[in-house]
Amino acid sequence: MPAAFCSSALALTSRPILPVRVLSSFLTSHRLLTRTVSPYPLRKSRSKFLNQASRTFACAPPPGETPSISTSLPTNETASHTTASNIISLGEDAIESLRARFNELDPQDVIAQEKLILSTFPFKLDNFQTSALHSLANGESVVLSAPTGAGKTIVGEMAVYLALCRRLRVFYTTPLKALSNQKFYDFKKLFGERRVGLLTGDVTVNRDADVVVMTTEVYRNMLYADSTEVVSYRSVTDDLFAVVFDEFHYLNDRDRGTVWEESVINSPSHVLLVALSATMSNTADVKDWFSNVQGGTALIESSVRPVPLKFGYCDQQGMTPLFADDTRKTGHKRGFGRRGRKGGGNSERDVKLHPKLLRRVKDLKDVRDRNGRAQRNRGDSRDGIEVMKGKYHEIATRSKKRSRDRYAEIPSFPYVVRNLSRNDMLPCIIFIFSRAGCDRAAVAASSERTELVSVKERERIRERLDAFVAEHPGLVQADRLNLALQGIASHHAGLLPLWKLCVEELFQDGLIKVVFATETLAAGINMPARTTVISSLSKRAGDAGIVSLTTSEVLQMAGRAGRRGKDVLGHSVVLRSRNEGALEAFKVLTADVDALQSKFTPNYGMVLNLLSARPLEDAKKLVDRSFGNFLREKQLNEVAYQSTGNRSLPGNIEAIVREKLALESVLEEARTIVSSVDEKQLRTYVKSLERVKAEKRALSFLVQQSIEMDDELIEETLTFAPTGTKLLLREKKPGRSTGSQRRQKRRGYSAALAAAADGDLGAELRSFYLSSSDLELEGIDNVEAEQTHGVVEAVLLDMHNESVGILPMFAAVDANGYLRIFNQNAVSRLFYDEEAIDVAIEAPAWNEVTLPGRSEWDSISGEQFTAPLPIGLERIVEIVRDWRQERAQMSGSQATATPPNSNDHPPEVFAQRERVSHAKRKVAEQELHGNEDVAVILAARRAIPKIQATLDGSMDPFGTKTRKSKREGPSKRYATIQGNGRDDSNQIKANEETMQNSSWEEFMAIVSVLQHYGFVDDNYDVTSIGSIGAKVRSENELWSSLVLLQPSLEHVSPVHLGAILGATQMESTRPDTYMSYEVSPATKEAVREAAGERVRLFAVQSEANVFIPISLDADLMGLVEAWASGISWVELLSGTSLQEGDACRILRRVLDLLRQVPYLPVVSEGLKRNSKRAVALLDRFPVTDDRTYVVRDSERLDGSSG
Repeated sequence: MPAAFCSSALALTSRPILPVRVLSSFLTSHRLLTRTVSPYPLRKSRSKFLNQASRTFACAPPPGETPSISTSLPTNETASHTTASNIISLGEDAIESLRARFNELDPQDVIAQEKLILSTFPFKLDNFQTSALHSLANGESVVLSAPTGAGKTIVGEMAVYLALCRRLRVFYTTPLKALSNQKFYDFKKLFGERRVGLLTGDVTVNRDADVVVMTTEVYRNMLYADSTEVVSYRSVTDDLFAVVFDEFHYLNDRDRGTVWEESVINSPSHVLLVALSATMSNTADVKDWFSNVQGGTALIESSVRPVPLKFGYCDQQGMTPLFADDTRKTGHKRGFGRRGRKGGGNSERDVKLHPKLLRRVKDLKDVRDRNGRAQRNRGDSRDGIEVMKGKYHEIATRSKKRSRDRYAEIPSFPYVVRNLSRNDMLPCIIFIFSRAGCDRAAVAASSERTELVSVKERERIRERLDAFVAEHPGLVQADRLNLALQGIASHHAGLLPLWKLCVEELFQDGLIKVVFATETLAAGINMPARTTVISSLSKRAGDAGIVSLTTSEVLQMAGRAGRRGKDVLGHSVVLRSRNEGALEAFKVLTADVDALQSKFTPNYGMVLNLLSARPLEDAKKLVDRSFGNFLREKQLNEVAYQSTGNRSLPGNIEAIVREKLALESVLEEARTIVSSVDEKQLRTYVKSLERVKAEKRALSFLVQQSIEMDDELIEETLTFAPTGTKLLLREKKPGRSTGSQRRQKRRGYSAALAAAADGDLGAELRSFYLSSSDLELEGIDNVEAEQTHGVVEAVLLDMHNESVGILPMFAAVDANGYLRIFNQNAVSRLFYDEEAIDVAIEAPAWNEVTLPGRSEWDSISGEQFTAPLPIGLERIVEIVRDWRQERAQMSGSQATATPPNSNDHPPEVFAQRERVSHAKRKVAEQELHGNEDVAVILAARRAIPKIQATLDGSMDPFGTKTRKSKREGPSKRYATIQGNGRDDSNQIKANEETMQNSSWEEFMAIVSVLQHYGFVDDNYDVTSIGSIGAKVRSENELWSSLVLLQPSLEHVSPVHLGAILGATQMESTRPDTYMSYEVSPATKEAVREAAGERVRLFAVQSEANVFIPISLDADLMGLVEAWASGISWVELLSGTSLQEGDACRILRRVLDLLRQVPYLPVVSEGLKRNSKRAVALLDRFPVTDDRTYVVRDSERLDGSSG
């Protein structure tokens, strides 16, 4: 084992270990003595299985064993629970002695069995842990919800001890490969190396062990493979006692949640299920679901944290406790703050914001109220105007300062680290929601003079890093090593897995003091800290833009704080951010955590595996056992109870039904419109449009940057500018993001929904979603100079005696013949150096003019208005128009089309304007751009996720998350409404059929696609070629199978084979990714052939209403070919902008598919040989290593690439 990774084991041996009396002999024939094939069938009674298994395996101890010797450890109530750094191994002999003592007990004496298991722990267990042991010993599954750090893993260990005593096995599943690796090494220390195995897809170790740690996907795949094997093979679940699902809340994951549901419903009935999570609110639903599909299940909940957690808030004024009662021992279900409410449980009183923070919030509100009152009470007299002019600078300065307050309050990361160090709150994890942000923060923190590590600690770090570098020269950049020497590191997906593992181990050993990490570190990896810092309560989430963190997400990160056995108090600090302050932090931490919802989604692999093992009728019964179907049945029963119990349904139920039917009709039409064009063409076209938007944003930024150079001068001179001064006003058109536009859209949607409720069959909803003009296409065909905000020439009159907001308003005559009322923010340029027009001479009536009042203004934007031109000022309009003509002649173009300060723009603005034009030309060159219905197609593409989210209640039609505090969100509005909603038994029966068949309809739609390709016959049996789809593992198993069945692949060079198969697994590449490696002509040709098959599959899927992604993108496959050709890792990274972690992940993803090929049925022998050769070419460090990704010798074939 590498020296850099031996620290945990060395630290373990240096600790004082409690004495354990163990047997003197070591069983060298462990597998022969302990593995007995279970004689019971797969679907046996659970209690019968456990009782008979105990008697069957209660054999006499082997010769030389002394069963009477005790294996119990001295009880120490102050000892900590097991952690990565203080695990006490029982040893092989101790486990065998434990088995012998268990065999002496009466199989029916559950109490004695529990006492024996409890004696193996060197500390007193909590009540929820002993309750879980009692349930497991009685043959019940367990759903456990307890705060992070409370000791949930102990319950998993109890299941292992019970299994070992009965000579059975346990599978311990986790959602992440990194977490599986960590549990594997922890369990090896605890139960011995021979008894623990690991299966992650990347690494396979001792797969027949008593305790096997694996990812949940691996367990799901094992169940499917087990069901399709021939009868002569022994099932992997025959001697399986329990399956532990760590971090069970991943069932809520949008993309992967279905894996957890499939695993539960496919598990044999004799297998106990143990679900562990810290953030589940509807635990009763999960328990009832387990009971329904798996048998007796116990619900166990605990809200007590062994290490209390103190929440804090940090801004530039320092750190302040967030809550008035700042230490919280409770609150994993309703937040650590947990406001008092009915059914609140342990909450004795209302939780309040800390008085100091509450005063700040109130002070800010008071300031705003005073400013508002002062604005409303301002006089209309000329004296008042003069006074206001005199105080203008003070007002403007105060306004400008207030607008910057929220930025000034954001604390820097060096400041945060310094405060944490001074308050003895290290080690800490600081969560930042971008990779670049983590790296920047780490570098910034290193500039702080505070010494985070001692001299001895720095020497230990140096030794560990020297050993790592000696074993892996050139793998890690020098700046990361220097940061680690200071006790600072970053941790995110852009780093190599080996370096992340090194950082984790250094942190666990207390050598790294500050880790800047993305939220993936909160997913259960054992890196407990004294303090966690949450840098923001919102993050960027791809196409969804900026989204707020949920309470569950915040609690997962906060829960990493507080190390049991090391800390008496944990800390979690929320930083002031750009968009959130103390009040937002208080709200999110006192809100309810998210309820688990079903993400069950049939796919090709599921359908083929179920039909391979059972008839269609049985497959339907299994699908109907999903969590989603269970919740729907529960809701339906509640509706039925209301009906049959003489309780009337809501009076507007028929209107709601009509709304839902209209939305579903529009959704179906939108899908039809989108399916009418090629998916790849549409994706490419949208990507081109996004490029135009990005270039436009960059142009707007540059333009704004240039015109802001005059802002300070405008502030100082506008108030005192004489009447007749020439100026340019920004001709700002209201965009779709303005508040008025949003309100208008919402009113339009409400009207369309009301029309649907009245029975218009969705005509107005269809118009709302599909008939609106597409702003993305606006100006695309005009590839000339980009027009940003235009300007209009004007002549200043005077300050207006009415105002909007705190800034004074001014009046001017513009070249369009209107009177403009505006504040300083609407001024693009002030020509203070030119001679002013003498308005009194040009328009003698000026002195008698009364400016229009507020009621006559028409809004242009929040900072300027138009009003009818007063009589007598017509001559001023002519003068302004003459001036506009002069400017047009000087610039060579129409002045109204000239961007602000165009004559003064720096060269980079004009260069960026050309880039915008170039991006527009690229859009115009797209084939889809010539489609006259392209605007409708784009509108339909945007409408699909919005309507779906509206129906399931997660979002409104404008992409805003539904607030749970609303009394009636869309989820409640549409979830239980089916058909026409009439209150009768026939309707309830129809609703039941519809609800139960929703997933089944998707299942049968997939069956129809498989039948089209001959993977399933008319009798719903899987054919010989369909068997490949049942075995292959990918996002779209049918697509991968069709590619692998192409005859041309058999003759492809191994260097190109990985690139071709990898292209079928890759999503669209980011447009800003740099790649110097060109894809070979052979790969391009093969990808072109695959593209034809992809188009045909897309058409078949669309006809069947199946929407499973069909990936095909060869842009990055030059990277795969370059690595297969033998270039070094450093050279590989020099030719791409991809981060090292991303490059490694792409190559491993290609390896994942190549490693499957030799074991797939039907595939030609030539392709199998080539796949092994391709694996051999890609199997090089650091893509593969001995810790995080291991390729077995049987999976590679060295030799000619032929």
